[in-house]
Amino acid sequence: MVPLSLRAWLKPPRHLLALFVVVIVVPAVALAWLAARTVEQDGALARQRVQDRLDGAASRIALELARRLDEAAHALADPADEALPGDSAIVTVTRDAVTQRPAGRLVYLPFVPQGDRARPGPLETAEAMEWRARDYSGAARAYRQLADRSASLADRAAALLGLARSLRKGGSAREALAVYDELAQLGALRIDGVPADLIARHARCATLAELRSPELGAQASAVFAGLRQRRWTLDRAWYELYTSETLAWLPPGAARDLPDAAAFALADAADEVVRLHREQSPGTAAPATGRRTLWLRDRPVLLLWQRTPERTTALIAGPAWVQSLASVWARQRVIVSLIDAESHAVLGEPGARRPGSSPAVAAESDPLTSVVRLSPGEPVVVRPASETGLPWTLRVASADAAGELAASAGQQRIVFGGLGVIAILVVVGGFVVARAAFRELEVARLQREFVAAVSHEFRSPLTSMKHLVEMLDEDAVPSEDRRRLYYRVLAQETNRLQRLVEDLLDFQRMEAGRAVYTMAPLDTAELVESVATAFAAQHGAVDRVVARVARRGVMVRAGL
Repeated sequence: MVPLSLRAWLKPPRHLLALFVVVIVVPAVALAWLAARTVEQDGALARQRVQDRLDGAASRIALELARRLDEAAHALADPADEALPGDSAIVTVTRDAVTQRPAGRLVYLPFVPQGDRARPGPLETAEAMEWRARDYSGAARAYRQLADRSASLADRAAALLGLARSLRKGGSAREALAVYDELAQLGALRIDGVPADLIARHARCATLAELRSPELGAQASAVFAGLRQRRWTLDRAWYELYTSETLAWLPPGAARDLPDAAAFALADAADEVVRLHREQSPGTAAPATGRRTLWLRDRPVLLLWQRTPERTTALIAGPAWVQSLASVWARQRVIVSLIDAESHAVLGEPGARRPGSSPAVAAESDPLTSVVRLSPGEPVVVRPASETGLPWTLRVASADAAGELAASAGQQRIVFGGLGVIAILVVVGGFVVARAAFRELEVARLQREFVAAVSHEFRSPLTSMKHLVEMLDEDAVPSEDRRRLYYRVLAQETNRLQRLVEDLLDFQRMEAGRAVYTMAPLDTAELVESVATAFAAQHGAVDRVVARVARRGVMVRAGL
């Protein structure tokens, strides 16, 4: 039972609510706050562990990449051809020439001027007759004499070219075709940087086009095939000129496919190698090796060079060669992106993984096909080129950040599950406490009413007994019959008090759970009649009440 002082305090509803808030709600809220802080700190700690792992991985990857690039640059001095991907080549630039290996890898090469070569007098005389005097027949005779008598192949090639040109201008196109065939026999001999074979074949096509000869299609197709297969080494200007003119001569339906953008990007990078060689001052020592990334024709090209004042040898590496560097981090469970100074993705895509594959597979697969963005907030480590010495900015992300944070997420689920249980317990406990408190209040109210009723019941017989005892004590009884009546009333009131005391004891036993009752059928009419009879013995007849109840008797089960 609740003490009376506590019952008195609990009586106002606001006090009961305040007690519930202080005892249940405040600790629950504090526990929830602590749990939320714990979850937040645990998540931050898990992210920091991932960040630390990525920092270490980024350092190792940067060092390994720098080592591989240095090895590739130092290996350029070896004249042996190494196994290079199809989009890579080695270019060597000297004062007199630009060479490549493997041969035929570049679509075109930069042209290095050789200086003015002394021209023989007969050649100058023939050129003056052709260009100034426009004496094409005289010029043809002069060119022929020089071609037949010249001991130098270069002079003979220049004379044959002039001879064919003069014959075309003089209207002897068929004879010019024969001269071009003779010029083509000189093969790779260069005239102003262009192979004599290509000059002759191209000029034959131009002559056939003037004659509207049906042979033009086959001849133009052969020249275009040679250009496409890189049969001749040309610089960019000559390559574009010969390609565009030859395409115009091709018959409808002929194959017109040119090398892809990767091949042109590779060839364009050779110009940068020539510029690197020429920017050196004669007699000064330049850095032995260097590295640079270029963005040409919407694709990355990597330059690794080793240079001296006399020569510069450079590896022009396309995406396939750069992609081979992915083996550095293949087993480190990371996604790596290499970004150039203009924010182009050289390798991989910043913060991406392959679609339709697991993160672990994406980290070890083709980085150039990455298109699916990482989730916002995932740990990423960025190392700028100024810090690593690489030609790119290095970005490293976890291949499976969600998996690495799974342990923390599991703990968070446990904590949130515990918070849910606590919330349920708070609600259920609050309901139980409130119900118990209100029941105690109701019991206290009933006890107060019971005490008031019992006090009233005790007061009535005691008052009667006190009055009768005083009359008997003062001998104020008028007759013996009245005295016996008083004694009889005293006995009845005594019995009544005894019943009240027994009722109180029964109530106490009921409250303590010691009372045992036997449930049995009871006629309510008989119960009411017995009560009415007992009442009538004290206060008079109640016949009408008894008769009415008797007619409407109801059987119930009651404890006896």
